[in-house]
Formats: sequence, C-alpha cells, structure tokens
Amino acid sequence: MRILKIIRDYNIKLSKPEITVLLTLVILGTFTTLATPFSAGFDEETHLIRVWQISAFVFIPNQKVGNQLPYPAIYHDLSYRRDAIIQTADPDFWSKYGELPLDAHDYIYSPKTTRSVYSPILLLPQALVMRYLGRAWDFPAMVVFYACRIVGLVCYIILVLISIRLIPYGKWLLAVIAISPMAIFQAATITTDTISNGIGFLFVSGCLALANRKEISFKGLISLLGLIGLLFTAKINFAFLVLLPFIFFGPKSFTTKRGYLILVTATLVLASLEVVGWSIIGYTNYDMALEGANPIGQIQFMFSHPLQFIKIFLLDLLNHGFDYLKGWIGVYGYSYWSVPKVTYYLYFCAAIASIFLHEDEIVPSRRIRSGLIAVFILGSIATIVLMYITYTPVGNLSIAGVQGRYFIPFMPLLLLGITNLNLFSYRKIPIWLVYTLVLSSLASYLIGLYLSYHVLCGTTYYETGFCYQPYYKNWAPDELYSPPISDQMSLSQEIIVHCNGVSQLRLWSNASEMKDEETLLFALQNMNDKTTVIEQEVSKSEIPDGGWYALDFPPDWTSEGKFYFLTIQPGNDSDGPGPKFAYTLKHDYLDGKLYENDTIISTDLVFQYGCITGIKKVLSELSP
Repeated sequence: MRILKIIRDYNIKLSKPEITVLLTLVILGTFTTLATPFSAGFDEETHLIRVWQISAFVFIPNQKVGNQLPYPAIYHDLSYRRDAIIQTADPDFWSKYGELPLDAHDYIYSPKTTRSVYSPILLLPQALVMRYLGRAWDFPAMVVFYACRIVGLVCYIILVLISIRLIPYGKWLLAVIAISPMAIFQAATITTDTISNGIGFLFVSGCLALANRKEISFKGLISLLGLIGLLFTAKINFAFLVLLPFIFFGPKSFTTKRGYLILVTATLVLASLEVVGWSIIGYTNYDMALEGANPIGQIQFMFSHPLQFIKIFLLDLLNHGFDYLKGWIGVYGYSYWSVPKVTYYLYFCAAIASIFLHEDEIVPSRRIRSGLIAVFILGSIATIVLMYITYTPVGNLSIAGVQGRYFIPFMPLLLLGITNLNLFSYRKIPIWLVYTLVLSSLASYLIGLYLSYHVLCGTTYYETGFCYQPYYKNWAPDELYSPPISDQMSLSQEIIVHCNGVSQLRLWSNASEMKDEETLLFALQNMNDKTTVIEQEVSKSEIPDGGWYALDFPPDWTSEGKFYFLTIQPGNDSDGPGPKFAYTLKHDYLDGKLYENDTIISTDLVFQYGCITGIKKVLSELSP
C-alpha cells in the first residue's frame, strides 16, 4: 500500500469518499487487472499495438508498420482473442509464458495496424512502461503487459481522486459512478477509456468547482482553458462536455476584461487543433467503419430524410436503451460471458440511492442543474449520432456500434443534475448502505468475471441454463450451409465433450427446402463404450428454418473427455431434399472432424452440446 504511505508522509488529508474510492480501486482494480485474461478487454489487442507504436515515439497511428516497426508476435499469439472457440483461460498460463521475453515468438514483419487512432496522450503512460520495461530493460513480455495495465489503473485513480477533491457537491455520488463495475473493468485493462474516463470526470468536477466561485479570475480562466485542452485529448464524444462552461459562465463571470471572449476564442482554437486537426491526422487513410459507411454521405442522408432519421434514432433507443444501461453498469470484454443479473439490480439501486446522500453540501443553482441535465441529453444523443455518421452504412435502418461504456462520462451529469432537488432534500440515506450496495454489486461482478474466464461452465453457477460448448467467437451460422440431406448426402461430426452431465446436442438448421413428407434420422453414438445415446427420426415441422434444433437425452454424468459420433441422414423411405445444416467458415473445432458421406471436409457443423452443471445440476438433483 505504497500510495497510503505517500499520503501519510506528505500529510495529505483524504475525505471519506476519496478513501473509499482509493481502497476500492486499488484492491478490486488490481484484482480485475490480474483476473482478466491476457488481451481479453475491449479492443485490448488493437490498443496494445498502438502502445507499441507510441513506445517507439511513433505518435501518428500506423505511420510505421511492418519492417519499419515489427510487432512482438508473442502479444499476438497468446491473446485470449486468437482462438476461434472461446474457452476458459489456461490455468498454467504464467508458468508457461510468464518469463518469456518480447522476442520469444520472434516479430511480425507484415503490416500490423491498429484501430486505436485517438490522441496518443491517452496511452502515453502505458507506452512509457512498454518503452522502458520492455524495450530498454528487457522485462518478460507478460510482466510488461500487466505493468501497462497497472499504470493505466494508477492514472485513473489519480484523476478520480483529483475529481472528487475538486467537485463542490456530490462527492459520494461521483465516487459511486467512478467505481462502477464497467468503469473498473475499463480502468484495469489497456484501453483509451482508462484515462479518457478520468479526464471526463475531472472536467466536470473542475467546471463545477469554478462555477462555485463568485467570479473567475485570470488564473481561473487559465485553469479552465487547461481543462478544455485536456478534455479535447479524450475520446471524441467527450468533446460535447465543453458545453458546460458556456452554460455555467456568462461574460460577467470573469474578472478579466474580455475573459469570455478569450474563453470562446481559445476553445475554438483548441477544438480546431486537437479535435478536428487530430481527427484528420489520425483517421487519414484508415477506415474502421462497417462496409458502406461514409460520413459525408450519411450526413447528407440525415438532412435529406430528417423524419426517417428521427424514427431510426428513437427506435434505437427503444430497442437498445436497456442494453446501453447494462453496458454502462458492467459487461465483460466483447460480452463473451454474461454478468450475474444481481450486479445490475444492486448497482442501479446504489446509483439511485447516491442521489440522496447529503453531507451539508452547497445546493447548486437551478442554472447549474439544468445545464448538467441538458449536456447529459445532448452528449448522449451526440454519442449515438456520431456512431451513425462514422460507423454505420449510409441510410441503414439501425445504428451500429453503440456501447453502454461510451456514456460513462455523461452519467454524472444526470445524477448530479437531479441531486439536492427539493424532491430529494427531505430524505437522507446512510452512506454505509449505499457503499454496501456498490460493494455487493462489484463482488457479484468480479465473482462472475472469475467464474466466466477461469472455471469451465462457470456462468452456470449463477445462471440456470445448460453449459453450452463449443462457444464460437465468430458467430455467423447463416453464412454457410451444407448441401441438403438426401440419399446421396449424409453428415457425420466427431465430438469430444469437455464437461460432465452432457444431456443435449443442438445444431443450427434450415428446413426451408425440405419437403413436408420427408423425415430425418439423427444418431448419436458414444464411441468409448460403443453404445447408441440417441436415435431419433424427425419430420419437417420439428426442424426450424434458421435456428437451433435440439436433441435431448439422459445425462451422462461422466461425459468429460468422451468421444461421441453424430450422424445425420435421410429418414426411412426418404430420399430428399432434406434440411441443410450450418457450417463454420473454416475448421475451427479442432477436437473433431466433419464428414460429408465418408469424405473429411475442411469445416465443421455449427453445433453445441449442453451439459447440466452449476445451478441446473443442483435443481436436477433436488427434483424427484
């Protein structure tokens, strides 16, 4: 706890919210840093490439790639994202790879580009760690990687502590938001969100602190411009927070003559250089959007079809608003694994309860509260609209790419805007209750994180369904189908089960071309003891047109490691055409082979076997 020793040595007095945040982020943030598998965070692979580039003092993204700046292959080869089948983390990861140097797997000399094109300031601390621990001092590659995570977490802690120190009211509320499960996950992984979120909190706090003064001196004006300059280095949607000072302050708020004019002029200059200028530099010759996206064309579409765009926007909120809320509270990287539902209930209650926390703080004016709420609304709308303009194909009827974590810096505005209103002023909730809710939410989130990433079928310990394996990363079941089953075409798939209690096998099928009178015969054999697990003939009405068809059978409580063989062929007196079954785009399932008739082909069936584990197993044992 060196941070606490430094605080004692310099006689720094921390408030209760600051101590709470410090201890929570140090303990739980460090746990998250270590428990999240290598490169399992959101876009962590591409941010790590950018860290590598900046560590060579190449600040413009992708300015040097390939032979000019070869990339350590170990960071590519060992990434959690590399396997097409998502599995639990290797328990022997550190013993196998913990001492390997950066060049252990050689370097990648072909162009290894990054999608992380934000300001280099957002990854500079991690890049300095990479430069000195990795390039200069030859620390092991994994030590360098996790040190990059740790230094990002430290930067986030510092920015949040300063934010809580500066903010004149709502200290506990800001503390609760800063230690949300999603905020901690982002702070504990290598991403631009780590520092960007901290900058967002700092800007809001700094603006409120200045608004609490009777007048803004020249020194205060310089501080405000410094905050604006820092804000413009954050992610581009954060730039809409700059509306706050123009709502809070008028020309008469400054002691310096022409202070407001200086603020307006300097903001425009900084925006031109840091937002517009960097966007032109960073995004030059690089396209990270979906096919068909064209910002200019999308803007033209929005202005030529305003009512249609408004409908698209409102439908997006209606269809995905709840998902955005969940994404703000907490999800795991790429949403591979589900978060325990109790996490959302507990944290949502904590966030609402934090509105009622009062400790003789000042009451902000109606103008301040209205400004906070207005910027929350505008910033949230702008975040969604930006994704439609920059990422979504022109004229698309839905908005792609929006994630709840993008709203983290805007949520304090809403809650700070409604706190201390007369509606809430007569009630007071004890701080211990709010923190208990937050801590319980974080505990469930982190337990779920550990179970998901490190325990086979771990999610079934807080969910009641089957444990389905294999879990595909590239999920595109309708992209490639088999030929229709017929008297000239049968399919056979080898399957090795990795969990006990297998009781179901499901396949993605399409029976749209199947004749009504045709039937299909499924046979599943246990090759270890040469027994038939199930042999079932089904009709067209039972097989979906683009969905899962499930075969259920009595559970095998010792199925782990057993070899099964599935055969699909026409039913009795059937000759086809029968249904088609989804294929993977390439041979991803390495445990077994797929046969068309008796010929091995270079792909697999899209299938999953379901095991009874966790809660489902307990319930099955309790049932008569």
